[in-house]
Amino acid sequence: MQRFPDACRTVLDLEYGVLQAEGRLAQVQVGALPEKEGGPYSYTAPNLTPDAQPTATASGATAKDGKASSTTSSPQKKQRVFLQHKVSEIEHDSSLYHGHGGMKVKIKNLSAAGNEPQVLEKQYPYVISTLPGGAYLNGEIKGNLLNQLSFPKAQAIRECQYMASFKAFLTFKTQFWAKLGQRQGQGLGAASSDRPNRQIIYPTYGYEATQGVLQIYCWAQDARRLGALSDEERVAECLKGIAYLYPDVDVYDQFSGYHDGKTTKTWFWDDHAGGGAFALFNPGQYKNIYAALLTPEFGGCLNFAGECCSVHHGWIVGALDSAYNAVYHILQQAGATDKIEQMQKTWGTYAPPDIASDAMTVSVMDYAYTYNEVDRKASSKAPGAAASIYGDSEFEFTGNVPAFVANYGNVPQMLICIQN
Repeated sequence: MQRFPDACRTVLDLEYGVLQAEGRLAQVQVGALPEKEGGPYSYTAPNLTPDAQPTATASGATAKDGKASSTTSSPQKKQRVFLQHKVSEIEHDSSLYHGHGGMKVKIKNLSAAGNEPQVLEKQYPYVISTLPGGAYLNGEIKGNLLNQLSFPKAQAIRECQYMASFKAFLTFKTQFWAKLGQRQGQGLGAASSDRPNRQIIYPTYGYEATQGVLQIYCWAQDARRLGALSDEERVAECLKGIAYLYPDVDVYDQFSGYHDGKTTKTWFWDDHAGGGAFALFNPGQYKNIYAALLTPEFGGCLNFAGECCSVHHGWIVGALDSAYNAVYHILQQAGATDKIEQMQKTWGTYAPPDIASDAMTVSVMDYAYTYNEVDRKASSKAPGAAASIYGDSEFEFTGNVPAFVANYGNVPQMLICIQN
């Protein structure tokens, strides 16, 4: 939104939104789906800057102009994402890389043939972990996922507050809500009640179709209670909540049918989410644990990212901010000034959003890009305290992820989530 506000606004203002075919094409271009079922994956996104182009692409990739690329006549395939693999242990070894130190990583191949998963051991000079806080419990009989952490880092991971979240997507034969409700611009917004489903989110596009989808969205205790039910029971509760708001409609007749395991999602009970959907700090946690969450460990060898390592909890922009900061830290440690310049040219630098000329904004949003010095240091022990069981490492945070909004009371609240 900050870098390309006009382009983002154009997409949001599309009359019919982004259609399914366009969404699939985008997934093919970024390598999330093969062009043909069973075919190879490629990376052919047409809107990348030259510096952001991959160093090697899969066979069959095309250039921006749609023609075969001359640089891919002898492509080198490189697998970047490994599915059905689980990291079971990460440990620092100071003797690696000529005394610089590095991280040893144990990985379980869960798709390997046989009863026992294959264990792979790798080493890297730098590692970035993007796991949510609860996912650091690896469930192994022996050995922890993270070892020898400084006390502030271990405390920050343990105490970081996460919010439970629940979503359901219910398909109906007709869009009865569009006929019975007065549309607000291009969408119907949301409806809230004191029923267990709490909130209904109406679609903002696709009104020309016969069928339609209603999204149920709730958080915290409501999400945990719905999540404790079976998948089919969750759907039943959601249907009762919709029927309560539309007593003149036979909601059950309009419902297109239940699809086992595909209609609802609760992150609190998810095996990979670690007990929450996104971070949402308790009072005082920005001051007491935020700097420790962002601070690298082991002299910069182990870095942390994810929306919890930002002020934009629960939003993709928070994950992007933290990713930029983690990569920046690694390049700093490696002394790769040329790569830092390349990254800044490709992805920009942190600066206050240029929104002064935006007629929709009533005041300029000012960010503070530094922390107080006392909050920057993640020391492993308090002054005068005994040595920590986690070791005595110390690292001063020098990152520049936006921290706090100055003059918060005068900032349009609805813009805080979408700026930057």
